[in-house]
Amino acid sequence: MGKTEHRKTTDAPVPLSRQKQSGDDRLKELAETWNPLVAERARQQYLEDVNSLIKDHVRRIQRSLAIKPVAMDRVRNLSAQIAANGVFAEIRRKNELREYIQLYVVRLLEKARPPRAKGSENLRR
Repeated sequence: MGKTEHRKTTDAPVPLSRQKQSGDDRLKELAETWNPLVAERARQQYLEDVNSLIKDHVRRIQRSLAIKPVAMDRVRNLSAQIAANGVFAEIRRKNELREYIQLYVVRLLEKARPPRAKGSENLRR
């Protein structure tokens, strides 16, 4: 196999809130920003590996979701823990990686959450 090519990165800050951008668009933008690989096939495979790692971590906390809903602090802590994994040592844009992980975790949790029954909002009072 040939040598893996890496894109050059800048340290310019990226605003965390994008008012007019959908979650999917923001995920794509963040993946383009933090993923250092140039070759498209390698980029896609790396992104799939990262997403699988995130899913594995989310599966571990899903059991506790029935007891206590996930707060954003917990999502931030989980994303920081995942981003600190040694497999991401070569990624220079850690802030964008953490934001990608946070958004991806929220998307996974939204998909996994069972729909509320009608009138269930009155049960929490």
